[in-house]
Amino acid sequence: MSPGSKASRIERYVHHSGEKLEIPVGRIVGDRPGPRFSVSAGMHAGEPAGMNAAIRLWRDIDPAQLSGELLIIPLMSTRAFFSRNMQLSPIDQKELHFQLVGNPEGTYSEFQIDCVFNLLRDSNYHVDMHGAEHAQALDPWVAFFEPQDPRQSEEAWMLASSFPVRYLDPRNRDNMADGLPYALLQAGVVNVWPEIGLDHRLEQEASDMQYQGVINAMRKLGMLDGEPEEVPEQIVVGPDRWMVLAENSGYWRRFVEPGERVSKGQSLGEILDLEGEVIEEVTAPADGLIQFLATSPGINVDRVPHGYPWHQGLARLVQVREDRRPPTPRAG
Repeated sequence: MSPGSKASRIERYVHHSGEKLEIPVGRIVGDRPGPRFSVSAGMHAGEPAGMNAAIRLWRDIDPAQLSGELLIIPLMSTRAFFSRNMQLSPIDQKELHFQLVGNPEGTYSEFQIDCVFNLLRDSNYHVDMHGAEHAQALDPWVAFFEPQDPRQSEEAWMLASSFPVRYLDPRNRDNMADGLPYALLQAGVVNVWPEIGLDHRLEQEASDMQYQGVINAMRKLGMLDGEPEEVPEQIVVGPDRWMVLAENSGYWRRFVEPGERVSKGQSLGEILDLEGEVIEEVTAPADGLIQFLATSPGINVDRVPHGYPWHQGLARLVQVREDRRPPTPRAG
């Protein structure tokens, strides 16, 4: 593509099983040279805020006002989205975020994440927009692998702190599978994944936060003119986090909200049987912040596709680091 141009296409692939995959891609090439920035959404098809923000970026950004290139993937599978799938793959019931890159001859989900990786691997910077699915509510945060390289580390913090959220969640290789974010970092692509959105609803506020975070980052990189908008004071969370899982199937009744700080032993809710009797009391395993909660009352501890306990998940708590703030970027 020539400078000052804009084009979209559908990338079409076929898995060795014969199952098809379609990924929509938009590319904007600016009038002036600059970094290669990419944005994706819809890894989980029930997370609309990021998809809406990605579509808005495509419509709003003028090549004449852009330095560098912007690649946009508004959703990672038309099949998952148009079948109204929520989180797991409609083909093999796997969770795409935890699939390893580099095995295109493997399962459909491994093939899919490898195709996505190959579309993104030439970027300098990447944002993968996530949010609450149909059965969740969350308090917004931005997660990322904290690079060992000092320059990459500074850039990762810059990307993360561009989003108007209260919490930044740096990760290491030990507390997340080596999926797309880690594979991109190993390929030299500094990347973050914001978690912004509430209970699957297409909230304008959540979509605006995703959109503004990308615009802020691109302004910091000199890709767009203008000053980045201010963000709230940000707090670092982790590394400790606790996933609260139900031990019994039943009706989940929660007593707390995402963003609430709880103490060890505090009641988070209870599981009822269908006659209304309490069959399980759920308490906080530690002091921490509730990052997300299951909002769907239906809990099924027997549904664990490929070992993934999403259907028995009730909440996740994370350690709040009162002693740590995001690093101050160097001047210039």
